[in-house]
Amino acid sequence: MKKYNLFILVSFFFSILNASAQDCEDQNRYVEPMSNNIQKSTVVYATAIGYVGETVTLSMDVFVPEGDNTTNRPLIVFAHGGSFIFGSKQDMRELCELYASLGYVTATIDYRKYNLLLGLPDSTKFVDVAFNAISDMRAAVRYFKADAERENRFNIDADKIFVGGLSAGAIMALHVAILDEEDPQSDEFAAYIASKGGIEGTTGDSINLSYNSEVAGVIGLSGAIFNPDWIDENDPQLLLMHGDIDDVVPHGSDYEGALGLIYLHGSATIHERALEVGTSSYFVSVPNGGHTNIYSGAAFASYVTTFQANGNSLLRAIICEPGSLSTNSLKISNAELQFLPNPANQYTILQSGIDGHGMVMVYDGFGKRISAIQAGNLEQVEINTQAYNPGWYIVQVWKDNSLAAVNRLLIQR
Repeated sequence: MKKYNLFILVSFFFSILNASAQDCEDQNRYVEPMSNNIQKSTVVYATAIGYVGETVTLSMDVFVPEGDNTTNRPLIVFAHGGSFIFGSKQDMRELCELYASLGYVTATIDYRKYNLLLGLPDSTKFVDVAFNAISDMRAAVRYFKADAERENRFNIDADKIFVGGLSAGAIMALHVAILDEEDPQSDEFAAYIASKGGIEGTTGDSINLSYNSEVAGVIGLSGAIFNPDWIDENDPQLLLMHGDIDDVVPHGSDYEGALGLIYLHGSATIHERALEVGTSSYFVSVPNGGHTNIYSGAAFASYVTTFQANGNSLLRAIICEPGSLSTNSLKISNAELQFLPNPANQYTILQSGIDGHGMVMVYDGFGKRISAIQAGNLEQVEINTQAYNPGWYIVQVWKDNSLAAVNRLLIQR
């Protein structure tokens, strides 16, 4: 897949701005709400063959910020959880509306799910059900690419499509983003994939299938993949969050806990593999967090806030500075970097759990470096912000020539 790098390490090149990037002049777009009024429409994105040979019509709800006339907007396609058996597209509406309020077009899809009236699935059937769902999500991505080249009713940029999901939906999204024809496959798996119509699957009509399902990044919430060896340096940006005592989808590598049918590799394993091969990965591991309580429980609110703040900034970097960024994969927890005060006015004190000397880099919302501070002790660094314009900034802590922590700082006057 096309390589998408992520971090704010170089200045923004105004000379290469196109129609879609013009909105990046608004430092808050894609990181702060721009509209509380969201419009929803429902479209059929494909048809597929169901589990008893019936034709299944697949629909999705699409959300856009009301009154936004921006062209070439980024898109996030979400899929809900439910063990590939339960749930509906309605389950992801709140998340879709959240991202739509930031300036994205978002969609939540229905997909083929297993019918328990056919009996409990075994491990073979579980994999087959999962790959049918993955095929459906790929078709949803292709739907938008086809529409962008024709009517483009949602004003999206086909090169800035992201996928995301929760639980089973995250498993789908991660495979859409990671698995491609170049990844290592056993003879048995290659034969199976061929029987499913290849990596792209068979969901959709001939026009839909004439497009690819490559994406610019993936948001994996309590997700997993079947084989970590499929992760390579050409995969897009990974944004991962997972509770470390998840008993449904493993945090590391283990049998899934819902039915215990299949061995899965969760976010910790995915992130570790990304580190090994050089794929950009942002991972928030939640201590004592379960499968889904980490997204709603008050005890975990700080981790959700951190994931959203840093994740939004990283996605914005991909959207606004394509091809001009580079990064190391990193794991950041909420406790590693904070500012007192935040929002700041004349100054702020950076506090981290990092010993020794290093560098503190400050970047504005366009990715332009505005400050580089030599710090003798990274545990506490005073940052003079008097000359900073109001708005959001990215602050990075570097130690031993490696990126150690990152967070956002807000300047208000």
